[in-house]
Amino acid sequence: MNGIEKITQRIRNDAQAEIDALLLEAEKKAAAIAGEAEAQATEKLRLGRKQNAEAAELHENRLISAVEMEARQMTLAAKQEVLQECFDMALKKLLALEEDAQVELLAGFAAKESESGREELLFSAETAQKIGEKVVQRANALKAGAKFTLARETRETDGVILRDGNVEINGSLAIAM
Repeated sequence: MNGIEKITQRIRNDAQAEIDALLLEAEKKAAAIAGEAEAQATEKLRLGRKQNAEAAELHENRLISAVEMEARQMTLAAKQEVLQECFDMALKKLLALEEDAQVELLAGFAAKESESGREELLFSAETAQKIGEKVVQRANALKAGAKFTLARETRETDGVILRDGNVEINGSLAIAM
C-alpha cells in the first residue's frame, strides 16, 4: 500500500468511525422521537374514542398512519442531519490536510481519473499558487506518460478540475462526498 492509499484509508477509517458514532446517536434520537410521537398518538386515540364511538376506528387508523408517517419523516430528517454533519466533518478534515497529503490526494485523483494524461489541472487561485505545480508534477509521476499542465485559469473549487478541450472532470472534494 503506497503513501496516498494509506492516507486515504486512514481518512476513510476515521470518517467511518465518526459516521458510525453519529448514526448510532441519530438512531437513539429517532427512537426517542418515535416514542414521543407514539405517546401523543395514544392520547389522541383515547380522546377520539371518547368523543365519537362510531368514528373511533376510522379516526384511529388515520391517526396511526399519520403518526407513523410523521415518525418516519422525523427519523429520516434526523438521519439526514447526522449524515450531513458527517460529510461536513469529513470535508473539513480533508481541507485541513497537511500540504504533502493534499498534493498526494489531488495528484492521485488526477492520475486516476485522467483519460489522456494531457489534461490541464484547474484549482482555486489559492491552491494553484500554493501547491498547483507540485500537484502537476506528482500527477505526472503517478501516471506513466502523462503530461499534465497547470491551467492559467482558476476556479472556485476545493479540489481539482481536469480539463481536456471542452471536457471537464470535476474533482471537488465536496462533490465527491
